[in-house]
Amino acid sequence: MEHVACILCGTRGGRRAFSVRGFSIVRCGCGLLYTNPRLRAPALAEMYSAPSYFEGTSDEVGYGEYEATADLRRQTFARWLRDVERALPGRGRLLDVGCATGLFLEVARDAGWSATGLELSAFAAGRARARGFEVIATPLESTEWRGEPFDLITMWDVIEHLPDPGAAVARARALLRPGGHLAVVTPNAASLHARVAGRRWFLLKPEEHLYYFAPATIRRLLESRGFRVSAVRRSGQYQSVDFVARRLAGYGRAMGALARGGARALGLAGRTLYVDSSCLYALARAV
Repeated sequence: MEHVACILCGTRGGRRAFSVRGFSIVRCGCGLLYTNPRLRAPALAEMYSAPSYFEGTSDEVGYGEYEATADLRRQTFARWLRDVERALPGRGRLLDVGCATGLFLEVARDAGWSATGLELSAFAAGRARARGFEVIATPLESTEWRGEPFDLITMWDVIEHLPDPGAAVARARALLRPGGHLAVVTPNAASLHARVAGRRWFLLKPEEHLYYFAPATIRRLLESRGFRVSAVRRSGQYQSVDFVARRLAGYGRAMGALARGGARALGLAGRTLYVDSSCLYALARAV
């Protein structure tokens, strides 16, 4: 375990806001919420590289059945990409940081982008390469790229995992052409769900989520690293009704059982909804 300073203001310490599975999540005086102390980089790399991270059954760490829910993920990614494209002059070169098994790369390619991935998990990167994509296997902050600069860099559910989001965002700025864009989706610590649920917020996953941004703190991070923020708003994703009911079980077994039972009785368990995911979306332009 390691103790770290706040990446926004440099202050050490912070006031403990939550204790989750033996980890402390602290709130700095500047408003940033982050895990401190936290797992060291080698332990994080080992966790992400295990196949079970993408094929697990627990909601506490990793993704349950990542590939089994590929259709829902593609629908979500396509919607996110359309949101980004509305603010851009056209398509071009795209780098997806934390591309996992390449599902978003497929969506981007089908939409006319020249797509490259970056993924540290050897297991996931292998799946993405099998789909025909070039995948960089170094941390973003140390990535050397000898090709043309990118028009768009995406970080979907990634920035909260990075040991140094500031260095990663600064490197993303260097890899973009002038006027290029960075798009981010990350848990929103200021969301209604987060504020109501408190320590039971399902996105408090301190083993892997090292930072919990809010609109003010993500804006401060991006603007301090050479970006002009053009949008910060709520984000959602496509999920089955049964998945939403399982989430409710995290706040009480009776509530979850009632929701799942009702959904199945009404034949709605397999229906798909676009739901508020308690995350935020930010779009910023390199300046």
